Amino acid sequence: MRATQNEVDMWQLFTNVIAKRRLRTAFGQYLSESTLRDIQEMSNGRSGQLPRPKQEQVCYVVLQVRGDIAEEIQQHLAQAIDVVMSFIVTATFNPQSDVLQPPTNMLGKLGPNVRAVYSCGEYLRGPVGSSRWFSFGTIFPHIQPMLETLFTLEFGTAKEA
Repeated sequence: MRATQNEVDMWQLFTNVIAKRRLRTAFGQYLSESTLRDIQEMSNGRSGQLPRPKQEQVCYVVLQVRGDIAEEIQQHLAQAIDVVMSFIVTATFNPQSDVLQPPTNMLGKLGPNVRAVYSCGEYLRGPVGSSRWFSFGTIFPHIQPMLETLFTLEFGTAKEA
């Protein structure tokens, strides 16, 4: 038995609605509405190009971890982690979300094995790379002074950048 064109259209509509709901549930508190729409259009095949990174208001925290507590950090930051490299964790948050906790609260939970730099500002955020291989993230043009500040802190402390 073959499906009619109407049944195929209804199935596509149904799957698009489910995909849209899943995307917003997973990333709605972290991404702007325009970024969510761009991702959805790209995944629906309506656009052959990646959306360009856009200036967005973003809050971030950069942590340096010593010891084996990376799993604990992931528990406290959930899906907000952008980058993990050699015990440096960068996490970004939508300023309107209720996810962002002051890093001093997080330090109390993670103990003296973490130091943090945090702030909010306007940064380019979106896909970086080619349409075949890309990463979604935030571009911090001041990453070097941010890391220099981080490395001067004592473990167990945080500073607003």
